[in-house]
Amino acid sequence: MSKKILSLILVAVMLVSFAGIAVNAEDETPPPAPEYSLEKTVSVAVMNDHILTEGALANFGVEVNLNTKNIAALDGATTEHTTYVTDIKAERNGVTVSYDEENPDEFLDLFRFAEDEERVTVNIYVTFKVDFTHAEVFGDLGYEIVINGFSAPPDLGISLGDMVAVPTAITYTSTFDEFPELKPGSLKVLNASTKQFYSDDEKPELDGTSLELTVSDIRYNEQGVVISQTDLFAGTVTYSPANAHMFTTIPEKSSNIPYGTKEIVTYFFGNQFSVIPVDVEHAWSNGPVCITTDKYTDTKPGYHAIVCNGCGEAHSAEEHRVDQDSWVSNEDATFVANGTASTVCLDCGATLTKDVHSSAGFNTSFANYHFLLVIFEYINLILRIIGASVG
Repeated sequence: MSKKILSLILVAVMLVSFAGIAVNAEDETPPPAPEYSLEKTVSVAVMNDHILTEGALANFGVEVNLNTKNIAALDGATTEHTTYVTDIKAERNGVTVSYDEENPDEFLDLFRFAEDEERVTVNIYVTFKVDFTHAEVFGDLGYEIVINGFSAPPDLGISLGDMVAVPTAITYTSTFDEFPELKPGSLKVLNASTKQFYSDDEKPELDGTSLELTVSDIRYNEQGVVISQTDLFAGTVTYSPANAHMFTTIPEKSSNIPYGTKEIVTYFFGNQFSVIPVDVEHAWSNGPVCITTDKYTDTKPGYHAIVCNGCGEAHSAEEHRVDQDSWVSNEDATFVANGTASTVCLDCGATLTKDVHSSAGFNTSFANYHFLLVIFEYINLILRIIGASVG
């Protein structure tokens, strides 16, 4: 192949590659702009007994974590969000400095004190933002600010002096007062379970539950009294894995309904919207079920009974029945320990196990040495006692 042809091939490959890069760049879709954002500046006090931890033991840093366990979204929306810190400042003696991760010393100097200098409390002002992909979110949104990089004496109720200090995270928790809330009294049931007959191995039925509601911006004074309320939007919420945490029931929806329960009460975000009278019966097994775990013996064969699959209550207990000619060795005998054999109960089908006495290897090996046989029989007895106590 000539150099000219090879050059043409290389040029063609490069052009195709550049075209592919251009196409890929055009195909990249930027993430959608958030429909709803919250921004907050919070003052967190670094008390005068907290010492800046120098070195790599606990570097300075600020984290913001959201508590989203009590928020939900309307149908068609999600609670997806992004949280990020936009600014960190600190103020001491009237001097305010912004934190620069590349050049942190000017900021950290505010927390450094000379040996003969009186230590004072320094406030850190953390500004952070939360961007929600969809605006149709509501509930009770909490947040936690965690500041690392300081050490403090452990709180043990006694004085340990100034020499003892351990890395200690400084935390501040609160909620967003401005986050949209469920408007009181606005719930309307569009669809809810009408199931009234349960067995006690079932859980409350919630699939298909759908509610209509209104979301408002509600503000309160220091005494918790509403001072303003503005309706923001209305829509529906249908029970799903994404909002299941907002639905609660009595009895608890994650557990089987107890036998004899008379009603199921259902709530959304603490607001009752359904009370259904119910009749809950035992979920009896279709046939006998083994209810004992001990090994089978001729005098204690064990029992089976009709058992409730929900609560475990049993009735009509009877002894296991076996075909004595059907025992099969489990081939588990050792030199010093007897083996076992198994069969099945003729009534319940449970696998039963019994000890096969005198099946240990020493019984054959020492058959002509009576005193050794006696010793190993004692050992075998001790092993059986230990095995029984462990079992």
